[in-house]
Amino acid sequence: MPKFFLLTVLTAILYICPVYAQSHLPEVYEVKVDTSLTQKLNWPYAQLLEDTTGKLTIDDVSAMPLSGKFHQNNTDKTGLNKRVKFYWQRFDLRNVTDRSVRIVIPARAPRTDFYMQLHGGKWKKQTSGWQVDYKHRDGFKDEMYVYYELIPGQEAVFYEHTKVSLEPAGPKSIGISIGFYDPFVKVNYIKTGEHFFGAVKYSFLFGFMVLAAVINLIFYFLVKDRLYLYFAIVVLVLGFMWWLPEINDIFFGDWPYFKYTHLLLLCLFTFFLWHLINRFFEFYLHFPRLSKWMTALNALATMAQVLNFFQITVVLSLWVLGIYYILLVVIVVVCLFNTKTASRQRTIVIMPFILFIVLAIAFNFLFARFGIRIFGPDKLFIAAMCCMVAAFLWILLDRLLTTIRQGETARLKLVEEQNVLLEAKVTERTIELSTSLESLKSAQRQLIQAEKMASLGELTAGIAHEIQNPLNFINNFSEVNTELIEEMNAELKTGNIEEGILIASDIEVNMKKINSHGKRADAIVKGMLAHSRTSTGAKELTDINTLADEYLRLTYHGLRAKDKTFNAELETHFDKDIPKISIIPQDIGRVLLNLLNNAFYAVHQQQKAAGGDYRPLVSVTTAFAGDHVKVTVADNGVGIPPAKMEKIMQPFFTTKPTGEGTGLGLSLSYDIITNSHNGNIGAESMPGEGSKFWFTLPVLK
Repeated sequence: MPKFFLLTVLTAILYICPVYAQSHLPEVYEVKVDTSLTQKLNWPYAQLLEDTTGKLTIDDVSAMPLSGKFHQNNTDKTGLNKRVKFYWQRFDLRNVTDRSVRIVIPARAPRTDFYMQLHGGKWKKQTSGWQVDYKHRDGFKDEMYVYYELIPGQEAVFYEHTKVSLEPAGPKSIGISIGFYDPFVKVNYIKTGEHFFGAVKYSFLFGFMVLAAVINLIFYFLVKDRLYLYFAIVVLVLGFMWWLPEINDIFFGDWPYFKYTHLLLLCLFTFFLWHLINRFFEFYLHFPRLSKWMTALNALATMAQVLNFFQITVVLSLWVLGIYYILLVVIVVVCLFNTKTASRQRTIVIMPFILFIVLAIAFNFLFARFGIRIFGPDKLFIAAMCCMVAAFLWILLDRLLTTIRQGETARLKLVEEQNVLLEAKVTERTIELSTSLESLKSAQRQLIQAEKMASLGELTAGIAHEIQNPLNFINNFSEVNTELIEEMNAELKTGNIEEGILIASDIEVNMKKINSHGKRADAIVKGMLAHSRTSTGAKELTDINTLADEYLRLTYHGLRAKDKTFNAELETHFDKDIPKISIIPQDIGRVLLNLLNNAFYAVHQQQKAAGGDYRPLVSVTTAFAGDHVKVTVADNGVGIPPAKMEKIMQPFFTTKPTGEGTGLGLSLSYDIITNSHNGNIGAESMPGEGSKFWFTLPVLK
């Protein structure tokens, strides 16, 4: 009997305890319609319990004594206890409709565990929240909603275990919102035209941001100013922050929204916003020490974004971020009114942004207080950012053009300075070149004179041979005349006058011959002296045939005087119709001497190589062509290789062995013919067959 009584008491206790626990539940909320998108449960229908440890389970809070400690978070309670990060909420729903109702509940915190229990049943758990990995989320993963189904007349108790994110923009109290499946799916998953065009609107805005970023990147690569780079990064990050949430569900559907994308964008925005402000207002130049402190705080604020994202040292990270952004606002205001950093352009950039932000706050207040809706704050904020981006873009473009103009001015100034230096250097170099030219001309004159003396030495033997002939005639006829005079005197003494007269006539003839040969010797000497003298440049009417014949014989006899074994045939083909032409005789004689010397040298070398069957031949030809005279010196000597033909007129180039030629003969001949006489000179040659040199001289009428 006692055992039966004890068992009965325990059974009653077990039966009463759940009833007692459930007796503390909030009022039952009756679901009468399921057409609303979302509705908030008033606090009579919901209760709250603080979880100071975060370790309470559903079994702990659904049973006594904790079940009896839930309370209503009514209007008398001022916000949340910031030392409590975990809360339990519960509410009771009953479906009083005649059909099944699917209820959707949002995860309004970084992590929320949902529990549903039908009377007498087990707890059905679901989890969601942006700190929950995508694959571990229940319900609508991308929107972070869970849903439960209640059949007609069914009642269920719901518990929510919430990890609260204590951000400044977050709720000041915990609340419960529910919605219904069909309108939720229609709004969030069935793409209406309004939703699509909203995404298109943000896509155009994103395109505008990308265009602004690309333009500034181009500016950065043009002028290497990091201000353009920072602005491009900030604008691009803002564009992604607006655009990605709008197009994510349209283009990607139920694909996972990358968990850390928003964190990355926030960190980039936090980091580069300070560098943009620092560079734009040139804060680092005017306040270098404070700029370094702000740069350090900027790094801490970027780290605080990461810590806040993962709910690590939330309070400390929020304080760092709050101080950082407050200091940014203070710095911008100070820079706008500081004489060192203030400018009209910077005011143009900042003031529209501040104006739109003020309007957004004012319109939001009117809507919250009086229900007057003019523009949504999000639209005003977007307008503010667009105005700031456009103004910033215009100012940076103007700054770029100013930089380019300054660069052009500096370039022109540098060019002017370089021109002055260049003119001074040109003047100095001109003086040096004039001095060098005079020295070169003097050296050239000395070389010409040396060449003339060298050619005179080669002519000496020929001249001696030519003078010897008339001298022999003069000596012989002088001796004959002496004997004839003695005979004439003897005849006159005997009175034989007729015989004396005959002898006198013979003496006269001999004297004419003496006179003729004396003039010939005189001409040879004068020619030798003329050749040795520096040319006066005076032109004379000269018989080119006589000049050519004279130098042919002189050159030939000069070579024979050096080498008695040398012999050559001489041919002349003189045009008798050539008139006397105006030339400098000694210069043209020098040209003939150089060409004839080369010809005789070539046939002499060929004679040494070929042996006795070879017949050396040198010819001189003159021809009259109406407006010019052509003189050609040809030989059948060794010839000149084609590779050397292009260089034979160059100074100091010679085909002769070392020590046998100076390399100046043809070069001087070229200058005499082309520069002094306005003629032409050329050559043709075939190795082993001979060479032909020619020059032309104009005939002045």
